[in-house]
Amino acid sequence: MAKHENFVIRVYGIGIHNGRLLVTDEFWYNTPMTKFPGGGLEYGEGPVDCLRRECLEELGQDVAVTGHFYTTDFFQETRFLPGKQLISIYYLMNLSAPEAIHVASKPFDFELREGAISFRWIDLDTLDPNAFTLPIDRLVAAKLLAGWKDSRKT
Repeated sequence: MAKHENFVIRVYGIGIHNGRLLVTDEFWYNTPMTKFPGGGLEYGEGPVDCLRRECLEELGQDVAVTGHFYTTDFFQETRFLPGKQLISIYYLMNLSAPEAIHVASKPFDFELREGAISFRWIDLDTLDPNAFTLPIDRLVAAKLLAGWKDSRKT
């Protein structure tokens, strides 16, 4: 039987406003990365609670989770914690005040230091899944983009 300490669970939000996707640029483990907003599930909280907490901490606002989008359905070892399996959960969310988010105009618009973070909007019409650093984020971005393009056809 697998032990719970062998798993890392991350919860992310997909926030879209006016045809733009909210992403975060962060610097962790000496690595610049573009990813979805969110973070690690803490003991005693559910995934939706985790996402709401992370958004309050990082964005300074509450979010309404509107649905589940994707959960990792294959083995993925964590990039920064070898020997641990990563499970990522992605939810669609509505931001309470999307225009109030302080956003950067370019990627990594900060001093590259551990824990640095900034947010920016990417137009879904120009979104490239390869702009994301981590493999599950790339997969989710591709799924999101496919759905976006399909919705534009109708």
